[in-house]
Amino acid sequence: GHPGTTPSGDDPGFAALERAVGQYLGITDRAKVRSAALLVFALTHGLASLATPDSIATPGGLTDPEDLLDRGVEALLRGLSMPSGR
Repeated sequence: GHPGTTPSGDDPGFAALERAVGQYLGITDRAKVRSAALLVFALTHGLASLATPDSIATPGGLTDPEDLLDRGVEALLRGLSMPSGR
C-alpha cells in the first residue's frame, strides 16, 4: 500500500490482515471481513500517525503506542465479534 490510499485485495499485507481478521471473527463473508479489516487498518494507521515523533497531534502521555494498539485492536475485534457488531 501507499500512504493516503485504501488497501486493495491485491495487497499481500492487507490480504493477510483480512485472513487474520476473518479467522479471528469466524466469518467468511468477504464484505464483512473487508469492512472489519479496514477498521483495524484505520486504527493502526491512525495510531501510527499519532505516535510519529514529529507529530504535533501526539497526545501527552502516549508512552507505549504498541500496547495501546494491541488493546485497541483487541477491543475492536471483541466488539465486532458480538452478534450486533457484525
